[in-house]
Amino acid sequence: MQLKKALKKFRRGNTKSDAKLKNSLKAIFDREWFSSKYAGLVEDNTDSFEFFFRHEASKGLNPNPLFDRDWYGQINQDVTQAGVSPVHHYVTRGFKEGREPGPLFDSSLYRELHPDSAGQNPLAHYLASSAKTFPHTLFDEAWYADRYQVRDKHPIYHYLSEGWRTGTDPSPMFSTLYYQHMYPDVAAAGVNPLLHYLAVGDREGRNPSPHFDSRWYLTTYPDIAASSLNALVHFVRYGLLENRSPRPD
Repeated sequence: MQLKKALKKFRRGNTKSDAKLKNSLKAIFDREWFSSKYAGLVEDNTDSFEFFFRHEASKGLNPNPLFDRDWYGQINQDVTQAGVSPVHHYVTRGFKEGREPGPLFDSSLYRELHPDSAGQNPLAHYLASSAKTFPHTLFDEAWYADRYQVRDKHPIYHYLSEGWRTGTDPSPMFSTLYYQHMYPDVAAAGVNPLLHYLAVGDREGRNPSPHFDSRWYLTTYPDIAASSLNALVHFVRYGLLENRSPRPD
């Protein structure tokens, strides 16, 4: 109840608060992506942001491809139970509390890479400049852009919108086609293999490539199993430096 009251207090018929909320939402709103994603949904002669502002809750709309309202609600059950909009919560309180906007955005890593973002919404800070380094251990934007010759859009946008469907890999550490071949239930479900692996795949003992054994890694290193960190993410960020092995010799 405290969460719901706090958000209501923020918005309680206060023009200044409404303006602040709108500005916070605009900072993470990608107009071009939104218009493409929800083509045909926005009425003619209607501003896309105003449409999003009025209907994001009732129609389940996301402001950009890196914010996932369903994921946010599942991860943050207090937000769901309070009945507040995931995107409203994120821009008003969530980012300040270190909550992630989606499975492919690592706020703590982003702040390490960009100290000037301290005190700001890291997702908004990232979206304000395409020159910023994308903050996720398992998505290598420079490698991706070079390998797949992506020039017309940001690499992460390309990967999320179309790349994974054609078998592109997000980094040298994760093989999309291998994952789909080894786990046909994932392929049949039509879900992004990397997102599946990040959500539940490692804990189910699924492997991201022939070169990493998730079940073995978690069994061999119980300190990792006891944490909430994804097995492969841990290996790439810390395991290599700690001389941990990715699979049995």
